[in-house]
Amino acid sequence: MSTQTIAPTKTFPTYPGKPEINQKMVEFFEDTGYANAVSLDSIAVPDNAPVVGQVIIAVTGTAVALASEETPLPSGYVSVHALSTNAAAILVGNDEVSNTSDGSGDGYILEAGETQTFFVPDLSLLYVNGTEDDIATFSAC
Repeated sequence: MSTQTIAPTKTFPTYPGKPEINQKMVEFFEDTGYANAVSLDSIAVPDNAPVVGQVIIAVTGTAVALASEETPLPSGYVSVHALSTNAAAILVGNDEVSNTSDGSGDGYILEAGETQTFFVPDLSLLYVNGTEDDIATFSAC
């Protein structure tokens, strides 16, 4: 994974032409500790483009992988969205995810129109299952 490092900066709210107010704001943030509420030396940000796509459930009750080949994700972040026009919920899980949403199934239930974030090292490890012709979209990085 290649990354670029972004160093944080301290910024305070400012009011143009009002140096006395600006100074009071700085003093307030420094005195209360809010100026250091989040302190980071640097943040690693992936510099590759996100992976986006769509999958359609071809056969009701058959799990479909979000990627047909290994697709490593530097951040492991995957956002899955079930289209609002889907006939039923989509279930998200591993390669054995079922289409059972009655409390005895083994996937995360994603109702039509909902979006959920998952963390996996590789996009090909995440599957969806649902009703024929229902669609899930995703964005990953």
